Amino acid sequence: MSSPKNNNDLTTDACPSPPRDNKDSCQSSEEEIDNKEGQNGERIGRNGRPSYTKNTKPRGFTKARRISPATVTPRIFMLEQKSFIILMERAKQSQKKDIIETKAIKSLRESRDPLTREDLLFVATHMDENWQDVARILNYSDGQIQQFNIDHRHYGMKEVIYQFLLDWTQNEPAEATVGTLCNLLWDHNQKDSVKRWSEKY
Repeated sequence: MSSPKNNNDLTTDACPSPPRDNKDSCQSSEEEIDNKEGQNGERIGRNGRPSYTKNTKPRGFTKARRISPATVTPRIFMLEQKSFIILMERAKQSQKKDIIETKAIKSLRESRDPLTREDLLFVATHMDENWQDVARILNYSDGQIQQFNIDHRHYGMKEVIYQFLLDWTQNEPAEATVGTLCNLLWDHNQKDSVKRWSEKY
């Protein structure tokens, strides 16, 4: 039978470690908690909730700011619309320049026949938005032109122009001839209407 071991046999060569300070252990555990990250890369605070710390951006190249499509689309549309209007104006000007004075147009410009209502209706149908320039040449004020628009625009632009021409023929019957109106239209960007009028006349 083996004899019981003495207490002296329980000794060891290891040196005892110094007692731990409670404060240090708390701080280390808190630091470990602070250093933990959540599943989404968030830092976990002491109370278990995400702690939001301001991340400093590294210096260097930054991403270009994205422009919302909602702001880009109207700008593109406005530019396209503006360029379309400019092209249409250039096309109109080129068409007006290309109209050459024919014998029929020349005879129409020299005519001293009085204007009829049929003439006024035909011309009013083919005059464009520059009819107001013709009205100003005939000494109509901007207020009078605006009044024609207000009184007759519910019937359309043709009616507005017709009423203006009719008013002119009634107030100036001596000057209201085919040649006078034809020359006014020819000299003030209404050559297309003169061409059509000459083909009908």
